[in-house]
Amino acid sequence: MSEKSPFADYREYLTLVGDIATQFAAFESVVDETIWTIANLNRRMGACITSQIISVHTKFRILRALLHEVEAQPSINQQLNDLEERARKNSDHRNKYVHSPMGLAVEDGVLVPIRYQTRVEGTLSDELIPFGSDKSEMNQTIIRSQELKNETHNLKRAIELHLEARDRSL
Repeated sequence: MSEKSPFADYREYLTLVGDIATQFAAFESVVDETIWTIANLNRRMGACITSQIISVHTKFRILRALLHEVEAQPSINQQLNDLEERARKNSDHRNKYVHSPMGLAVEDGVLVPIRYQTRVEGTLSDELIPFGSDKSEMNQTIIRSQELKNETHNLKRAIELHLEARDRSL
């Protein structure tokens, strides 16, 4: 039986970080598509604009302004508000993993993957966090990003129906 490589956990950790980044990017791409839909932009023209907007939070402010301009129903605005709140929380988790330095540390003579986290919540806190302690949260962050993507698709469809109804009444 072969012994587990000391780097196997580190590779698993890096894979999870990659999955977190990828799933959040997939969610954010649907947010972009929703902006393009409301603004009546094709993919290439829309991407010229939204690719320059770094923060998903800014994209939600743009969505809110666009929904105001097309006189969206209150239910659509509420759907956006709910989605934005969940996205903010998930973005915080995403950022914690994607932007925190990672490395290997020696713990009890064994190499273990760690994440270095600096937080400011009243006071400054520096922590070395071993991989196993937040693996479950990392998986939940991936799942929440997938759910946000699906919910954004639903919001986009509701907006499309609103725009179609508005256009028919003109």
